[in-house]
Amino acid sequence: MKNLRSRSFLFVFFLTLFLLAFAWLSSTPVRIQGFESIQKYEDREVLYQQFSLLYLIVTTPLILLMVFSVVQYSIGKWLFDKIYLMYRQLPRYFFSWICPIAFIIFSALTAFRIMGATPRILDGFNYLFQAQNMALGQFTANIPPVPEFFQFVFIMMQDGRWYGSVYPGFPLILALGVLIRAPWLVNPVLGGIGIHLTFRAGKAFFNTETAKLTVLLMTFSPFYRMMASIFMSHISAMIGSLVAIWMIWIWITKRNFQGISVPFAAGTAMGYVYITRPQAGMVVIPFIIYAIVVFLKRSVKMFCSRMKNPFENQMSWHRISVAILFLLLPMIGSFLFLSFYNLQVTGEAFVNPRYLVDPQRSLGFGDSLGEPLPGGLRSGHSLGKGIHNISVLLRLWNSDLLGWGSAGLLGIPIILVILCFGDREFFTLKILLGVGMLFVLSLYLFYY
Repeated sequence: MKNLRSRSFLFVFFLTLFLLAFAWLSSTPVRIQGFESIQKYEDREVLYQQFSLLYLIVTTPLILLMVFSVVQYSIGKWLFDKIYLMYRQLPRYFFSWICPIAFIIFSALTAFRIMGATPRILDGFNYLFQAQNMALGQFTANIPPVPEFFQFVFIMMQDGRWYGSVYPGFPLILALGVLIRAPWLVNPVLGGIGIHLTFRAGKAFFNTETAKLTVLLMTFSPFYRMMASIFMSHISAMIGSLVAIWMIWIWITKRNFQGISVPFAAGTAMGYVYITRPQAGMVVIPFIIYAIVVFLKRSVKMFCSRMKNPFENQMSWHRISVAILFLLLPMIGSFLFLSFYNLQVTGEAFVNPRYLVDPQRSLGFGDSLGEPLPGGLRSGHSLGKGIHNISVLLRLWNSDLLGWGSAGLLGIPIILVILCFGDREFFTLKILLGVGMLFVLSLYLFYY
């Protein structure tokens, strides 16, 4: 009976690897060819031939392993033990450095060879245009003599100013790539940095084994690789949110509110997310609320202690005030910078360029919002439509988890199980992460 269970386990293990490989290989060329109208037909055929060869190379051994696990148990067990032993013996630097570097190389090749080192999405052209402005030391350019030949979606020409209607955070980083004439290389490098920081944050949040598994999932995720190969701000906003959560968690768990480096890093990360993708910062809100609660509890204890001994905690209060100041300074600086940017670009400090592109493209409900219709009308947005938006997002997330196509069908149930069960030591952290995900998801109730 035990031997039968072992055979069944090995069979399911190798079958899962086969399904993951099959889904990944089948979905990757389709995702790459999301821009078929731009890609050359010959290039697409070569790409599909390469992936067909990968089918044979990857899936054939897995099919044989499934057969071996049933027909010849000893061979299957030996291979499984070898694979697991190799994984356990991999040094930490393999996950913290080699995986990020390998990811940078392969995503850079994807950005250069497959994406053609050029934007493939309208927003990508927007980001690149604004990065070129910033590389020249300006937020806006002069309108060209014949503007009708330079019209482009989401790129504004207003009152003699020519600019992209995007938040300034990511263009500031992309401008570095423009200066070295390789803007296509910026996101691959950010993607590798994201993997490295995820490994370090994973160890701080959970443990080394969890961090190693997360790094492998990110390194081999087609979705993450494609996002790191295009001119979009998602990767940089992810890094900012990750660093903010990581620093706040360190601040909370160490119960030491007197240092300045950790709160300053947290404030800087939150400030960057604010000027890059403010909606991505929603995931940080539960951690901020939890940090406030912990801080207030600590303050009450210190106050009670000070009442008993007035001279005991005077230095502690001073250091805590300095730490909070260093947390708020970069956030206030980011707010002032974005206001100054808006003033220079749109002429109003509190009007973002994205609002000028389409004033009805804002959060809320009403008949004046929603998709544009003929005759200047709008489709309107309601609570029912917002719930439908969330259901569509959940379906896409559940089917495309990590970019592995149908292999992610169990994504949401697995995440719910992880959040609700498992090691009680990490229960608070998992609840905060889950609430943060709900915060981000709930934002789409109010957006058409």
